[in-house]
Amino acid sequence: MKNLVIIILSLFTTYPIFADGGMMALIQLKITYKTGVIDTVYKSSPDYLFPEDSIKNQDFLKRILLVEGTLNYYSEWIPFTCQFYDDTIEVIEIQHPDKIEFSLLTKIEVIKIHYQQGSIGIVHTLSESDSVWFNSKPIKTIKLIGDMCDFRIYIFANEDKVTVKFEEVKAFIENDDTEGNDLEWSQKLRKKLETIFKDERVVIVNICTC
Repeated sequence: MKNLVIIILSLFTTYPIFADGGMMALIQLKITYKTGVIDTVYKSSPDYLFPEDSIKNQDFLKRILLVEGTLNYYSEWIPFTCQFYDDTIEVIEIQHPDKIEFSLLTKIEVIKIHYQQGSIGIVHTLSESDSVWFNSKPIKTIKLIGDMCDFRIYIFANEDKVTVKFEEVKAFIENDDTEGNDLEWSQKLRKKLETIFKDERVVIVNICTC
């Protein structure tokens, strides 16, 4: 059983339950096909591998972005804005991996770079179509505050149903007797949250300190 504090923000009720990632560069790329078609794709890289003063150099981009002549990329860029601690932050998730041979392209250009702490992310998979509901104000926010990792559960619909499911989370926290470091236990909790809230209109954000 791990030490964890749960805060339900819409009710301002707090009760205890006993129970460093580096910076990432998330990159928007414009790729131009030999046919003249232009597309936007997305890539991630440790920020130190992607200095801004080199992003207009095609040889540099090919050296950093290509693997044996292939560009591996993601096709969806999903931004989520939320309150974390005292800050408003934008968390970016990139989804749906794909790849293309550079021999089919004439150019790769950088449109935008978003720098994000490597240890922050969205727990479960979202899609661009989900922005219809998650761009609204959440009904309720539940905070799970641990020693190394914090979680925020932003609820956008079916509050009563989600609250009932949250009882499973509390039971897991109270009954789990995992031995090991807090980071390993937080990863186990992350998987549990993803499973329990898989089909609900919630966004779960976590941030860890290593």
